[in-house]
Amino acid sequence: MQKLSTILKIGALFFIIALAIGLYKAVPPPNPSPNPIFTNVKIERLNQNTLSINGQNFFIDLAVTPEESQLGLSGRESLPPDRGMLFVFDKPGKWGFWMKDMHFPIDIIWLDESLKVIQVVENLSPNSYPKTFYPKKSALYTLELPAGSWSNLFLSTE
Repeated sequence: MQKLSTILKIGALFFIIALAIGLYKAVPPPNPSPNPIFTNVKIERLNQNTLSINGQNFFIDLAVTPEESQLGLSGRESLPPDRGMLFVFDKPGKWGFWMKDMHFPIDIIWLDESLKVIQVVENLSPNSYPKTFYPKKSALYTLELPAGSWSNLFLSTE
């Protein structure tokens, strides 16, 4: 009888250890530190149609109304390297973007109220349509630039 009691205690101990290991592995790791690509970028609005990103100026078209936002850069044949489009929303949200009727790839940068970068999707191909891309956090602005612009800005900060 005492042998059975000892075996049950040992079995219970192994079960508790296995359960603790399983729970430890199931808990996600803490959030990593901010992406250095996001923290090393300084964006300033110089005037209504010009943004400075790490000292490089981009002339931007604004999309403020729902109709302008839906049209975006659709239908254009290209976008010069110093141009972009800034989408301005009336409140922060997880605004989605697609590549409907696009003829060239772009980088999409979601920004918060203070123009801090929230998320970036690079080199989006027109072939990605009908997929819609969303930020993980709410954004007040979204910036579309020619594909490769984001990487070039980051590389130029080193």
